[in-house]
This record gives sequence, structure tokens and C-alpha cells, in this order.
Amino acid sequence: MDLQPGLRIRTHLEFTQSQFDEFAAISGDDNPIHVDPEFAAKTRFERTLAHGMFLFGTSLAGLPRTRIGPSARVVAQSLRFPGPTFAGDRARLMVEVVEATANTARIRTVIDKADGTTCCEGETWLADGAAPRAVFDAPTAEPTAESMGRLALGQRAEKLRYFGRSDVDAYAKLTHDTAALEAEAVPEALIGGLFSDLLGTELPGRGTNWMKQRFEFVRPVQIGETVTASVELVRLRPEKHLVNLTTMARDEAGDVVCRGEALVMAREMA
Repeated sequence: MDLQPGLRIRTHLEFTQSQFDEFAAISGDDNPIHVDPEFAAKTRFERTLAHGMFLFGTSLAGLPRTRIGPSARVVAQSLRFPGPTFAGDRARLMVEVVEATANTARIRTVIDKADGTTCCEGETWLADGAAPRAVFDAPTAEPTAESMGRLALGQRAEKLRYFGRSDVDAYAKLTHDTAALEAEAVPEALIGGLFSDLLGTELPGRGTNWMKQRFEFVRPVQIGETVTASVELVRLRPEKHLVNLTTMARDEAGDVVCRGEALVMAREMA
């Protein structure tokens, strides 16, 4: 491993509506805030937004995985979306190595638009071989309302998804994140896309805006596997239109392959 803390890699990006439409087709997340200009025009954003998982996948394409080891994979990820990314926006991806050991690395990623707005930032934990211990603390109990409109604590939604070679090929072509192809594994952003689909189309529902997400990838999902993803409401804050959910993906045997938590805004509901 030849990564050194402080290493920075920069890439220029440009976003289009056709990219948003294509990611919706690949991931299944056709939340109108991403793909319906007429719906988006009536929201505070006034235009369609990029999927958070499309930005995540674009960030993953810039990671120097091979410099960690031949089987390096993402074991954990935190993401925050402080600003919107619109079709037509030009941006810059900055990848910075924060920490590195013989077979692990913690990497910061930031996507800034040309006007200086940060639209996606996060930290990625990579490991070659066995995953390190969990990097996130267990969530603490926080004050919550019991309901918010039609939403109530404990509500769940789930979805079954088979990932084939064509799904991964289409994703790699769109995002340029080709690491999963070499490992015969489903890209982490497509696993996250299962949650994006549920959040943006079922619970809370169409028009949901993703604010934050944390993932722990317990093991890689191989191409050809079927995964069941679920989300569950665990905190409601009506005064701010904010909803917290746990996110979970399991394989056919019922074993967890990815777990995490999400924060979304449910103000622009269809």
C-alpha cells in the first residue's frame, strides 16, 4: 500500500438530466424530485436534483482503491448532502486521504459546484481483507414525535432486488466506478440505491429529499445475488419536516450485508 495521508486527487464533473434519468432506471428510484421537471418546478428547488447515490457512485469512481490492495472494498461510508445538484451544474470532486495503514484507509470526498456550493461530502473507510471493527457509534435515543401526518414511528417498507451483470455494467458506464466489475460484486452505491428507492418512492414517499446517510457494508454482494432492503421510521420531527430511519439489507439467507441510518426531509411530498 502506497497511500500517504494528505494525498489529493481532483476530477471535474458535469451533470445532466439524462444522467439522472439513467440512474433512476438502473436503481429503480424514480422519485419525481429527480426525474420529473414539472414536479420539481413546484418545489423550493424549482429544478430536478441528482440522486444522492449517483453522487456517491461518482465519488467512488475517484477512490484509489488499487493502491490499498487487490481486494480493497468500502467497509463504511458517511454522506451528507448540504446543497442541491442540478442538471447542467459543473462541479469538482476532491478526494483526500485522511488516514492510511498497511491495509486500510480513511478518505474524505467532497463535490463542490462551480459557484462554491458543496453538494456532497463524506468519508469512506476502505479495507483490503477483513473489515475493521465498526466505525460508527450505536445511535442514541432522541426525543421524537409519535406521528407526522400519515407517518408514524415503526412504519416499515421493504423491497426485493436481484442484481444482474447488466445492472452493474450500466452503473459502471454511467458513474465510471468500475471497481465492482473487477471484483464481480454489486457496487456499494447500488446497494445504497435500494434505500434511496424506498425512501423516495414509498417511505416517507415521493418527493423525499435525502439529507444524510451512514452505511456499514458487512460483506460484498456478489453479482447474481438477491437482496432484501428495508427502511424503518425511528424518529420524527414535524417542526422541521425531518425523518430518521434505520436502513438494512439482507441476503437470501437473512444475513445482514449492509446496515445504516438515514436522515431525510419530507417537506416536498407528492
